[in-house]
Amino acid sequence: MAINREHLMNFDIPEMRQTYGLRDTAQYALSVGMGQNPMDMAQLAYVGALHDDSRVMPAIANVLGHPGFWLGHPATGVDALKLVHGEQGMTLHAPIPAEATVRAKTRVTGLIDKGEGRGALLYSEKEVFNDATGTLIATCRGTTFLRGDGGYGGVSDAPKP
Repeated sequence: MAINREHLMNFDIPEMRQTYGLRDTAQYALSVGMGQNPMDMAQLAYVGALHDDSRVMPAIANVLGHPGFWLGHPATGVDALKLVHGEQGMTLHAPIPAEATVRAKTRVTGLIDKGEGRGALLYSEKEVFNDATGTLIATCRGTTFLRGDGGYGGVSDAPKP
């Protein structure tokens, strides 16, 4: 069954609210390799070893307020077994607090039909806000290759640069 472009472009991805703390930011930093050298003071600030100087890995914005595997929901019409992560990027608008509650909203921003048997590209964007201040912290963009969903016809967005 072909995907419905308008339905997917307007698919309601629930807004997420997440509270995280110093332990979470330290665990994220450890998961991406910080703290491997226990003598490197710059790394230790990211893993919570320096309590007066806690820092946050900027890439944590990609996982804050993540909506989960929403493309796997049957209502999307997407063949979830044939999708592949394409690319990911982010823009930081404000410093990421070491502990906070954030609110994030993800939406589909574009869809390109590559043709029958060639798949489609889905562009999405997630905005992450500091819930206490309303400040936009980060905008995270992603491209997902929908290998099994090309050939839906109709309008296609222009490819992103």
